[in-house]
Amino acid sequence: MPSPDDHLRMLVELLRPAGPELGRRWLAALLLAPASEREALVEAVERRMSEEYGSGGALLLGEPPVQRQGHVEQVVRSYRRAKPRAAESDSDRAAG
Repeated sequence: MPSPDDHLRMLVELLRPAGPELGRRWLAALLLAPASEREALVEAVERRMSEEYGSGGALLLGEPPVQRQGHVEQVVRSYRRAKPRAAESDSDRAAG
């Protein structure tokens, strides 16, 4: 699961080309859906976007290149949609 820093990095990457207006539009569009349907809507958009634009179903985010002695380093992180969790068993619920 991405860390809070990774979430922030993804948000900055999203806003970079279009500015904050794009983020406001995404949130406003999501708020049009009933609260009970939002998670399924996000999952459908994630699936479609990763199929259409992803690299084998993954989102790739690259850090800016950094010049090191003798080479240039660039960190690239990949993110995939989490697989749906199986329903909790009775023993899992009792333990939690």
